Parts: sequence; C-alpha cells; structure tokens
Amino acid sequence: MSSRSPISIVECFADLTEPRTRKVTYPLVNIVTMSQCVWLGVAGPGLDLLTIKPRNDAMGETELKNRKDDVGSGGTLHDVCPGLRLLHANRSIPMRHSNCLFWGVVAIGIGCMIPSQAKSDMPPQEESRPVALKPAPDSEKEVECRVLDMSTGKITTVNGRQVVYMSGKIVRPDTTPHNYPIPVSVFSYEGTHWIGMTGDLYIYRKGDFIGMAMIGGGISWLDNLASNRPNGTLKDDIAAFQRDVPIGRLFHVFLRKWGRDSAPEEPNCRTNFSDVIPDPYLYYLLSNPPGSATIATAKFVSAAVDGKLLKVTVSDQTAVMSPSLWIDLDTKKAVKAENYEYDPDAKDREIKKQALKSIGIEN
Repeated sequence: MSSRSPISIVECFADLTEPRTRKVTYPLVNIVTMSQCVWLGVAGPGLDLLTIKPRNDAMGETELKNRKDDVGSGGTLHDVCPGLRLLHANRSIPMRHSNCLFWGVVAIGIGCMIPSQAKSDMPPQEESRPVALKPAPDSEKEVECRVLDMSTGKITTVNGRQVVYMSGKIVRPDTTPHNYPIPVSVFSYEGTHWIGMTGDLYIYRKGDFIGMAMIGGGISWLDNLASNRPNGTLKDDIAAFQRDVPIGRLFHVFLRKWGRDSAPEEPNCRTNFSDVIPDPYLYYLLSNPPGSATIATAKFVSAAVDGKLLKVTVSDQTAVMSPSLWIDLDTKKAVKAENYEYDPDAKDREIKKQALKSIGIEN
C-alpha cells in the first residue's frame, strides 16, 4: 500500500532554496502554492501534457498515462482527464475548471494576507547587511575646510581629512562600466561633525552643515552623512558611517553632487546661475577664456551673510569676471545677481587707448 502523502505543504517544499536576499515578508511556500493553483486553474487548450496521474479508486494507487494526443486535439486538461483528483489527507476531490479557478484565487488571497508568522515551520531568514566601506589604499590626506557660520557671519578654516572610496564597477545607461573614485571629507566644528562629499565651502546653520561645491552652470548642495550621535566623537561617526552607509547610497550622493540621479521627493540640490545671470554674460562666465568655445566651471571666491540670504561671489577661470549671487538657503534658489556685466572688447580698447596716448593722441 502506498505511503500516505504528508499533509503539511511546508514539509512538502522544505527542500526549496530561498533565492531572496532582502528581508522576507511572505514565506516562499506561499508563492509556490499560489503558482501551482493558478497553473491548474488556467491550464487550457494546447497544453502539452506528457504525463498525468488519474486516480484509480479501485486500486488505491496512481498510474501514468500519456494523454498528449488527446490534449493536442483541442480538449482541456479537465476534459481529457475527468478522473483527475487532488489527493489531500487521503480524500479524493474532483477538480473541475471552476473549482481550480476558485481555489487559485483563494490561495492568492491567503498567501498575500499571511505574513511571515509561518516562520515557525521555516528556517529564519537573515537580513542582508551592507558591506563596510573601506578607503582606497594611500588615499587619505590632510585638507583645509572653510566653514561659514551663519550665526556670526565669519569664515573659519578647520583642519580635516579626505579619503577616497571606490564605487566598484558601475554600469550606467549609455556609458561603459567604470569604477568611480568618491572623495569624502571629514572634520569637526563646534562639536558637530561633517562626513560627506568634498566641497568648496561648508555652511553651519541650525546646528548642522550643508556643503557647497561649484559645478558646471551653478552650485551643488551637499548632504552631511555624519550621524552626530549625542556625545559621539568624530572617530565614532566615521566608524558608523563606514559600517552603516551602503556603497549604493554613497554613489547616489556622489551623483547628486553633479546634478544627476535626484529623486523627485529629494530636496533641491542645485542653484542655477542662469536663473539670475542672463546671456551672453553667463556664456562668458562659463568659458575659458571668456568668449571661447572651451566650457569651464566657475571658481568660488568668497561668501558672506547678508541678512537672511547667503551672498556668494564667483569668478571665471581667468578672474576677469567676478559676479555675486544672493541665495535663499531654504529653497536653494538664487534671488539676484550683480557685477556680471562683461565687455569682451574692453581690454583691447584700453590697450589701443594707451598706445595712442603714448604718441600724443588723446581719444
């Protein structure tokens, strides 16, 4: 006499390997059971069944029969095998097409509603943890970091360190795989720590930092990744950063610095010069030398507090232009700009004027 089939579905699929690596909410057995019920429910014309198991009540056993030709002739699984039954707890239940569909829907509903309380029958799932970040060998160096305190309006230079983390081979759309170097600076000011992308200036306001870096066409605003736990040292925050921040998040912050890969719900991370500096002056500012076809990034010159606004002065690469912008730090929007006018022929005219003056000709 045949041995009795196990009643527990969990025992039936105990040997399945769990392919998921993240935190599991619904057990794998739920998904497998739903898939089988749906397959039975929707099996239709043209299904290539090599073997099926009809129930032989007289013998109490199952036997294999090849019904491929019958199915291929246009019948369904349930038409060609009316004796097909579900063996469960030694009871024979005729499975009609409507029954299969009904129980398939029921299985889907139960599977979605039952979370991982079934873990009592399943081995516990381990949560994946980020791999600890490690600086690139010999990448650490001392750096000077300029901090603007919005409460005092003073710029203080503090000593910090910079290390480089490698992203690993990243494949981005329309680019070749690349291992990106990600420079990260760390320092402490007034008991508050900065860990994040390297910038031109770090603004201290409301007990925290926001970084500022010059990029093509504007200013990029940088996030502080330091946890700043109460009574924690900079060394503690560096250890927590390397342990808890995944390389994926660090690479995302790196892309945000250059104005890429920003999600709609994230705060504005860019101030555009074009909002307040009109053409052709913007073109002169962002070319080297001004007016040439070579695209360049503006240089940071200085910053100051002007009421509730931040005044930032920049220049072109040759320092012949030096416009100032006023920025609202809450919105990261430029409010106005001054001293951006530039006459590319002014220098030539001045040279000619001096040459004529040297021979006694006054303009």
